[in-house]
Amino acid sequence: MLEVERVTHKLRMGKVGNDGKEWRSHMDQTKKYHEAVKSSLPEVRFKLERLSEDVSKALEKIGKKEQVLTRSFQGMTGDYRAHSDNLKEIQGNYSKVSKNVQDLENELMEVNEKLTRTQDKIDDTGKSFSDNAPLQNIKKSITNVKNDIKSIDIRIGVVSNTLL
Repeated sequence: MLEVERVTHKLRMGKVGNDGKEWRSHMDQTKKYHEAVKSSLPEVRFKLERLSEDVSKALEKIGKKEQVLTRSFQGMTGDYRAHSDNLKEIQGNYSKVSKNVQDLENELMEVNEKLTRTQDKIDDTGKSFSDNAPLQNIKKSITNVKNDIKSIDIRIGVVSNTLL
């Protein structure tokens, strides 16, 4: 509401003179513009004609130069088309080869992963075969049993000697 009050004075329209003379002022103003255009028409027409001639000459020069350039570069455009077609073919071959290389790289990665897993299995198996700890424990146990048997044999001998 405050905004409306603030701009109300800007929204009011001034009194328009409706006394019937407004059309006459428009007519007078139109006559003045007509006279101004009529007086400047010959000078403007001359300038426009000269400008038109200059533009026509420039267009003719451009057309001639374009023809010269077309004739001089005509052989090169055929070469350019041939090179462009060759480039497209090479790019197509490159994309096929790069896709093939990518596929082969993926296959190589899979084979390397399998090789690594297989090597790890072989290493684990080799370690278990070369691990002598269980065998050493068995040899010690056999030695202990032999020593126990000897000591038992000695005791048996002593006891049988004392009994006899």
